[in-house]
Amino acid sequence: MGLDVSVYRNLRKPTVEETENEEWDVSTHVDHPSWKYKMNNFEADSYYMADRIDGADVRYSYSSHSFFRNELCRITNWEMDFDNCEELKDKPFYEMINFTDCDGCLDWEIASILYKNFCDHEETARKEFNNRWFGKYQDWKNVFKEGKEVGSLVDFH
Repeated sequence: MGLDVSVYRNLRKPTVEETENEEWDVSTHVDHPSWKYKMNNFEADSYYMADRIDGADVRYSYSSHSFFRNELCRITNWEMDFDNCEELKDKPFYEMINFTDCDGCLDWEIASILYKNFCDHEETARKEFNNRWFGKYQDWKNVFKEGKEVGSLVDFH
């Protein structure tokens, strides 16, 4: 059990029949009301048919994700303070670090911000991370590269 992240495109609402048969591909949701802006381009708590993008995914344990988020903070010289989140909104990787580690969605606007963060800090990550963690860094960068396309959804499940 752990975190799985996938990217979807070409989202459309399922037909009545598809809904009755529970044949949808992805549901849109966020766990915390303060994160609703992270998927402004989709209807919250809805089901969609979609195309999953092969090769744009991340899979690892929840504890590995927690470690990775802490490492992103470390290499960009900040610490997450969950009691004062609003003050940290301009920090690199904020949209990923201040987000669920198990269940939620990001739209293409947030993915675009995160893709830029991953591009901007890639050389630092290359120097600071070992091969395993730099590989995960590249996986995340690819997720957000695919997820930044208009109409895309990044699903944490």
